[in-house]
Amino acid sequence: MKSICDVIKETRQKKGITQKQMGEFLGIEQSGYAKMEMRGEYMPFRTLMKICEYLDYDIINLIIMYEPDRIKDDKEYNLMIGIILEKFEEISTLYGRIINNTTKMWESQRTIFLQEFFMRQSNSSHFTQNS
Repeated sequence: MKSICDVIKETRQKKGITQKQMGEFLGIEQSGYAKMEMRGEYMPFRTLMKICEYLDYDIINLIIMYEPDRIKDDKEYNLMIGIILEKFEEISTLYGRIINNTTKMWESQRTIFLQEFFMRQSNSSHFTQNS
């Protein structure tokens, strides 16, 4: 079975990204990045997140498919997932408020438009009747 490092290496190569570029992005030497990739060493979750961001790779799927045990064992991972879920709840709440406020705004605008429309209709019908 492939390791996370194998998948990262394959993805990096398919995208034409060098180890030097990855090292620069992570703020480490190319040789340090090469060691991580070649040895298949356990990468800290934050490093893995950065690599996935750079490669545009879904970190959750990567971990679930290639290191499922990491989910229950990695405290940093579990902490990050907790933070992500909290942020998701905040975003969901804000999105609900935006939708609610937008709906109220459109209803208000629709009411104003209809009032103006009927006032114009009423004024124009009085004008034609008086002529």
